[in-house]
Amino acid sequence: MKDNCTILWAEDDEDDVLMISEAAKTLNVDHLIDFVPNGKECLDTLLRSIQSQSLPQLIVLDNNMPIITGYETLLLIRQHEKLNDIPVAFFTTGNSGAEMNVIRTQASVFKKPSDYATLLSTLQEVLSLCKS
Repeated sequence: MKDNCTILWAEDDEDDVLMISEAAKTLNVDHLIDFVPNGKECLDTLLRSIQSQSLPQLIVLDNNMPIITGYETLLLIRQHEKLNDIPVAFFTTGNSGAEMNVIRTQASVFKKPSDYATLLSTLQEVLSLCKS
């Protein structure tokens, strides 16, 4: 992962945000992650980032979010010419179905870990996707 890789992470579960933040702190990358609580705020942040020319190098989406789901957010990101080449990691508890088949063609999929040690290793995998 690049030392200055910036990550936009859409996650609505505050407990998950705390665990991810703690894992990021352990890996010394907590200062590089900007959390937003849903897909709409993710898209709003990305559109502002286009204007300020400060796009993140990686986007991480949770699937089950209010307002706009991770799946819907992913599709909108992939349709936007200035966003479609940013790597997307998709965090989910589910791993099957027609939606997941589409997601796998557009993003790297990671199952949400249930313990801290697995979260650390999964977070390292996610961070390795950071756009150079």
